[in-house]
Amino acid sequence: MSNFDYRTNAEVIRVDMHPDGKSARGVTYINENGEEVFQPAGIVLLCAYQFYNVRLMLLSGIGKPYDFATGEGAVGRNYSFLSNGGLTLYYKDKQFNPFATAGATGVMFNDVSPRPGFTDGVKHGFIGGAKIHSSQATGNPIGTSLPPGTPGWGAGWKKGMADWYGRSMKISITTTCMSYRSNFMDLDPTYKDRYGNPLLRVTFDWKENEKKLQQYLRDICLSLKDDLQPDIFSESFMKEDAHYDLRPYVSTHTHGGAVMGETPEQTALNKYSQSWDAHNVFVVGGHAFPQNHQSNPTSMIGGMAYLAAKGIVEQYLSNPGQLVQA
Repeated sequence: MSNFDYRTNAEVIRVDMHPDGKSARGVTYINENGEEVFQPAGIVLLCAYQFYNVRLMLLSGIGKPYDFATGEGAVGRNYSFLSNGGLTLYYKDKQFNPFATAGATGVMFNDVSPRPGFTDGVKHGFIGGAKIHSSQATGNPIGTSLPPGTPGWGAGWKKGMADWYGRSMKISITTTCMSYRSNFMDLDPTYKDRYGNPLLRVTFDWKENEKKLQQYLRDICLSLKDDLQPDIFSESFMKEDAHYDLRPYVSTHTHGGAVMGETPEQTALNKYSQSWDAHNVFVVGGHAFPQNHQSNPTSMIGGMAYLAAKGIVEQYLSNPGQLVQA
């Protein structure tokens, strides 16, 4: 395409606004030589990962930052994550061929998903639900789970790998996560990046609702374990005193921060992923979801990107302005 240029080794550090603050005039990025470059633009699309999209909006003054103390503002609010957990079942007499697996080949059931007809959550003091699944995304020996008590290195680890590789299966959960007033994102007052710009700060912890959900799901998984009769098993469920911890991998499906809605008072974007505050800025990603519904959101994000593109091509180009009237 003659009018397309793709810049590598470049990092956008802000969206530059017109003096009235109602529209963008372009972006500033750092090129591969460490130089600041201003790129004029009639339309700006932020299509980075959720965290970076929200950070760019905050750094650029697009939308009103969320204020935890007052509950006002839209950019940074509704941050939600998800929790995983489950069982690993070990069998002396079964082989599962993990070297031939992929995450999409697993089996899943949604009997405890947040849907009409599922009422156990209310009885047990929580709302939401989860998918329960058994899948194995990789067969890498170095990442294979081994039975409790197996040494983590050396001869003992090698023997454990020889005895148990390919002889385990998982029963896993992926849960919903509600958004709360006290879980949010803002610009860090202390830590900065290499260009001197504030890093994004995440304030988050698990609440009672999510902990009760985990314990309910634990009982279901243990019941399945009893039916499957492993020789040994291990478990990893959130305990009642658990706190948010990103040191072990959990998920990259983070939501919120610049959510989509019908009015600009509590949301940052309209249904076309268009900023309520800067009409020529479109922001596409998982930040648009106000809660985490448990399921991986990739297909929905693709659909939102398509709707944004459709709105730009069919409506915005011929008549720039808000595509939705609040």
